[in-house]
Amino acid sequence: MSGGQGLTPVGSPNRRVQRRSLAPAHSPGLESPPFPRISSKPITTGDSSRALGSSFVERVYRNTDGASEVQQLLAESSPAKPLNEADIGRVAPPPPPRPSSVAAAKGPTSAIPATVLDIPSQRLYALSVVGLLAAWKIYETIGLSLESGQTSLYLFIKWCILDFALLYAGWRLHIPKLRISTAMLYGLLAGSVFLNLNMFLFSSSVLVLALKPVGLGVASSCLRSIKSVPLVGPWLVGDSELLIDTFQLDDEHILGRHTIHILPHSLAHMNPTGKTMCIDSREAGQRTWYSRLVPGSSHRLQERQLMIPMLINGTRPASIMYAHTSFETGVRQVRAVKNINGLRMETVASYPALGNWVLATYYLPVAEEGAYEIHSVRDSRGLEFRTVAGAQATVVVGCPTAHLSWWEQDENSTFAVGSDGHASICQRVGSSSGDGALGLIDVVVEGFAPMDVSVVRLVNGHREAMELDGIGAKETENDADENQWARFQRRTSAYTLSDAVLQAGEYVYRLESVRDAANHTVTLSDTTSGASAIMARMVVHARPRVAWASGLPSSSSLWLSDDRQRTSHHALGLQLTGQAPWTVDYTIDTGAQVLHESRTFTTATAAALDARQAGVYSLVGVRDSYCAGSPVDMGRVTVERAVRPTANVSSTAIMARECGGEIGAHITLEFAGRPPFVVSYRERNLRNAQGRAATRVVRTHQHRHVLALTPSETGTYELEFFRVEDDNFPSGQPMFEVVRQVVHAQPSATIYATRMPSAVCRGDSVKVPVKLSGEAPWQLTYAVAHADHHATFNITDIGDERHSIAVGPLDDAGEHTVDLVRVTDARGCARELAGNSATVRVRASGPRAAFGCDSNGVRLREGGDARIPISLSAAAEFPVELAYRRLDDDTVFHATIRHASSLSVPAHGAGQY
Repeated sequence: MSGGQGLTPVGSPNRRVQRRSLAPAHSPGLESPPFPRISSKPITTGDSSRALGSSFVERVYRNTDGASEVQQLLAESSPAKPLNEADIGRVAPPPPPRPSSVAAAKGPTSAIPATVLDIPSQRLYALSVVGLLAAWKIYETIGLSLESGQTSLYLFIKWCILDFALLYAGWRLHIPKLRISTAMLYGLLAGSVFLNLNMFLFSSSVLVLALKPVGLGVASSCLRSIKSVPLVGPWLVGDSELLIDTFQLDDEHILGRHTIHILPHSLAHMNPTGKTMCIDSREAGQRTWYSRLVPGSSHRLQERQLMIPMLINGTRPASIMYAHTSFETGVRQVRAVKNINGLRMETVASYPALGNWVLATYYLPVAEEGAYEIHSVRDSRGLEFRTVAGAQATVVVGCPTAHLSWWEQDENSTFAVGSDGHASICQRVGSSSGDGALGLIDVVVEGFAPMDVSVVRLVNGHREAMELDGIGAKETENDADENQWARFQRRTSAYTLSDAVLQAGEYVYRLESVRDAANHTVTLSDTTSGASAIMARMVVHARPRVAWASGLPSSSSLWLSDDRQRTSHHALGLQLTGQAPWTVDYTIDTGAQVLHESRTFTTATAAALDARQAGVYSLVGVRDSYCAGSPVDMGRVTVERAVRPTANVSSTAIMARECGGEIGAHITLEFAGRPPFVVSYRERNLRNAQGRAATRVVRTHQHRHVLALTPSETGTYELEFFRVEDDNFPSGQPMFEVVRQVVHAQPSATIYATRMPSAVCRGDSVKVPVKLSGEAPWQLTYAVAHADHHATFNITDIGDERHSIAVGPLDDAGEHTVDLVRVTDARGCARELAGNSATVRVRASGPRAAFGCDSNGVRLREGGDARIPISLSAAAEFPVELAYRRLDDDTVFHATIRHASSLSVPAHGAGQY
């Protein structure tokens, strides 16, 4: 066929062409190709060829499905005689029709362009998706029917979503011959929800009961076919319950001769060991609302349930009836196992010679406490199993539990429980503290009484184990006789843990395990019971204490003074223990009243009471951030207000016994204040008008002091007392007291030892300076004492008050002591002198000096200076006066050596010295 005509072959004329839509299916942006310009020629193919005309060509080129649409239209236009490819090639299309005269035909088309995926492939893929989803749903439906529970909210929601997505896709895609209208969509959605409800949520609906045997039969047939495959089949199928045969009685073969095998009696025995079981009522049968959404949750729930073993010796049971007796009411109820196939089974032994006879253990899940026993067991033929005669009922009690519970304390108690579950309390100082004298925490146990609990107590890290036995034993004695099962019911009892808490620190109580009367022991852990339920922490705070700081006087007083050198208040230091802040209560006894005060401190290092008021300070109590305490030091501190010191002055004349007359005065000072006292006065001799007054000070620690005034000069003496001081007023207080006394001075003599040499050479004389007082002339008696001799000398008519006594020459080496014995003045008044002496040491030999240079002498340069070394004897005392002579011209030179480091004299030129 000529390619210039622009036509594509449409296939063999004998090929079957399906009717398709005549509407153009353009993808976005895709336009129909333009009609080729072909000259019109008469068509010689008969009536059917003439019937095509220009409308046929337009329909062919407006359709984008290509040659298949052309062939389809050719078949529609000439059903009697189909056109071949040669005939189509001879058809000349007319010019393109005008848009106003030619309209495109409308019809159902797919949302997926045929250029992307052809229509048959679309139908194939759609049907494949539907088949896969249907197989998946059947698989999960069969799997769910084999589980215990037989319902799953998760599967229901999942398949409703998948079905809606599948139907919505079919409604939107508009695949030919698979189109879904809107009304059909709503109907299919309702049917899908109905099927899903019956398959996944309704375990006993009519639809499930009708379809389940059929589904199980089909599944069993499929598994049998797979199992028949050698080697691989048994490994793939395993021991599926779908392979179990069911017995059916064939009515057509009842008549005739048959061999009957007499099987032994089938036996059913619940709980062969006869032990008591316990069940945790909080977990048994517990199933949260979201557990249905989790696949496999029913298996995990079944594993947590209590299973009572039932030993079945015989064929597979078809029905199991058991009796349950409530502990609380004693009512006995007969119940049936709904899904025997869902029970967990363990095969103990099988007997092929007896057919399907096995010895197996079935596990019956129970979810409540009570007494369980087998009522009846029947097989598929209605034959009843025999039960063990006299078998005891299986007792299922509640598993023992225990937790800690704090006591509720009143508002006046220091015991408190925080939001974290931990408690705090103040340290007890005795049994009468009032903070829960019987205890603070209870061990609450629940289960089959009596129960035992193991408790561990940690006190500041020290571990101590305690065993609490027989909790709730007395409560079981009140059980009613008409209900024999009442003693097995769950009871709640409390045991109070008493603790003296006399030691401060951290107390931790932890429950380790609990055991009930049936010897069911439950180990308590944080994951099963919660840390706050089995462990309680209590902090015992030490009682605060307060005491006076060391250094505060307990027997003496503290003084408050207005003097600028003293303080007007005292800081009474405190010693605090406990947790900041502290509040210290104290009293001040002023004598007129007792004041109650309190002071708060944030730190213990600088805690002190500011005593600004006089009185007796006593500590009453102390409170810290947690507890109230009591003072340790019960002593008292006395604070007194200091009074200004005063002095009372009085005088008494002193009369001379030997010569008569007043020689002085005794001045008595009486002080008021706190010692030591200091009094200042000015002493003046009115006889000397131009003489200056001498200021003198008297210090004493006594409240009464006598001052002796015995001047050595005669005259009228005036003593002016102008200031008095004590310990509280060191700055002094002014006073004005004047005492006048006429004094006839007694004669006196005093040696001035500082003005005489302490050492002399043998044979030298010494002048001893003496100062005399009294009325001249004087007569003085003195004595010179040596170790070998003693001599007394008398000097008369001494007119000058300063006199020197010539003693010597002293020929004996050693110490000579000069003592003044007696002095007499012009009035004939004599006075014995004592303790007025001077000592003079006489050397045994005088000092010696020698030149210390060698035989070569000392060399010096012309015009230079040189020093000649010397050596002194041990008797020499510095300073030493040295005289040396130059032999050349007999010139004598003098030098003074003041210390031992300069033992040399200068050389005055060359020569011999």
